[in-house]
Amino acid sequence: RLPHISNFTDFVALENQPDASIKYVSKPEQIGEPDVLILPGSKNTIEDMAYLRENGFERKINDLSQKGKLIIGICGGYQMLGKEINDPLHTESNLDSIRGLGLLNMTTTFESKKITTRVKAKVHAAQSPYLQGLEQYDIDGYEIHMGISEQGRGCIPLIEIYKRLDNEVMVADGFCNSQGNVFGTYIHGIFDNTDFLRGLLNNVRKLKGLERIDGEQMSFKEFKEREYDRLAQIVRENLDMEKIYAIIKG
Repeated sequence: RLPHISNFTDFVALENQPDASIKYVSKPEQIGEPDVLILPGSKNTIEDMAYLRENGFERKINDLSQKGKLIIGICGGYQMLGKEINDPLHTESNLDSIRGLGLLNMTTTFESKKITTRVKAKVHAAQSPYLQGLEQYDIDGYEIHMGISEQGRGCIPLIEIYKRLDNEVMVADGFCNSQGNVFGTYIHGIFDNTDFLRGLLNNVRKLKGLERIDGEQMSFKEFKEREYDRLAQIVRENLDMEKIYAIIKG
């Protein structure tokens, strides 16, 4: 639970999986031995990177990585996985740069322009044991970030974005390490894609020696629509809707 955590709705889809238990931690000793550790998005990546280092998270995260546990970074969390985060324009802090976790051989530099767009993409780094078979699934999500990340030796492109809004593109997004257990992406909402998420969790199960969980799964989009319908019904039952419609019409 980063001090400046953002877009934590990225992980609600995990809470709806039958074999996933998710917890947010504020101290390194609370991490334990998870199968997957996720670094979420941040409203201030540099300050949150300093927080991880100053509060003892860095050593624990590196230990888990060396054990082959899956480490995932989303947006700001992805930037923290790299070797360095540069902020020459001081868009986030007074620091020119900060050393990252060094789990991905990449460098991120903040620029003045913010990327905000819907995207469609596919997995590229299917050689990772955690990503095998996932290249067949479409990924819908969105980008909202200022950093540009550049790969170094040993980094494998993770995802290929093929559409931004209505424009067809071919843009690489995110990187994976050569061992295949550390990867990050700028795409928020990646876990909302049920087929991708179920495939990822089944790959984790396979590496643990557990059987797959298959069968028809309610998509996260369907789940959200069902919950919106429930909320709408509660509103209808408890408010004078005719009066509200009259107010709206002026």
